[in-house]
Amino acid sequence: MLKSKTSDFQNTEFTLPYTGASFLSTYFATLIKGLRLSLKYRANFISMMIQSVAFIGVMIMFANAYSFNLSNPLSLQQTVVFYLGGLLIIFYDSVALWQPLNTVTVDLYNGTLEYIYSTPTSRVAYYLGSVSSAAVFSSIFVIPLLGFVLVYTSLSVGNLLMILLVLFMTILTLSAFGVMFGLLAILYKNVGNVSNVLGTFFTFFSGLFVPVTVLPLQLQAISYVLPYTWGIDLIRHYSIGGVWVTIAPIQLMWFFLGLMTILYWITTKFLLTKVEKRAKREGLHLL
Repeated sequence: MLKSKTSDFQNTEFTLPYTGASFLSTYFATLIKGLRLSLKYRANFISMMIQSVAFIGVMIMFANAYSFNLSNPLSLQQTVVFYLGGLLIIFYDSVALWQPLNTVTVDLYNGTLEYIYSTPTSRVAYYLGSVSSAAVFSSIFVIPLLGFVLVYTSLSVGNLLMILLVLFMTILTLSAFGVMFGLLAILYKNVGNVSNVLGTFFTFFSGLFVPVTVLPLQLQAISYVLPYTWGIDLIRHYSIGGVWVTIAPIQLMWFFLGLMTILYWITTKFLLTKVEKRAKREGLHLL
């Protein structure tokens, strides 16, 4: 009995080569996954919101207790804004440190990272989606701080827009740093202690508690390579006004912030290439 040609044709399987997900689809998929995981734990969400509001009261108490040896002493109101301006940036430390590390650790455990590296999918989009979810989540808790500064200082619309631009540029820089840190977690696995050290640098050497200019010169050298330092100082310039003396001319500070963004992303691209070459050479068990 002869088989029907039509039947043979119907039973034939046609497969197209898989070209991988696009950059944007990978980015948004990772972004949504990160936001869903963050919102899943409501207790953490509520506690962070309470922490954001509580920081306002703590910084007011700090402002009453501290005075800085500056050429132009700050008033109580300006000292409050001094601290809150720093917190607007420090609240994004998860973008550069904890979120990339946690994402890589979880995906290493679940085997997701091996899938990412074994399919033609943009690895940059994957990591960028992870740090972007942390940036969006952190922005929720920055809103009360920014709102308080806006009401407390009667900011002009122009200065408010400049503060938002500083936040955007700093987050962009920290995103590059975050992707870079996630890649280091793949290469060297246990980098939790490194994140603790970097967190200390970000907190104490970026000018959050005291102006960078009152630190010893050796510590100031560390401060100037941290993206937080430039972002915090620019925010204080636009929120406190002409009383605040910046660490460099405004145009130069914007230049350094942009330069750091470029350098961090170049370094990130270099590390990504290194991870991919090592994975091809040693196999996916590297991951």
